[in-house]
Amino acid sequence: MRLPDMDERLRGMLADPVASTLEELDRFVLRELELWGKVIRAQKLKID
Repeated sequence: MRLPDMDERLRGMLADPVASTLEELDRFVLRELELWGKVIRAQKLKID
């Protein structure tokens, strides 16, 4: 569902709102976790 007022708020935060299905969102989140997990492990980053 696209809500014009929400799109405007997100754009104000320099976000790019995208309409997608739950399955597409799931795949996106899993890809991001894999990508950033590799970066974190490669740099040996730890939470303080």
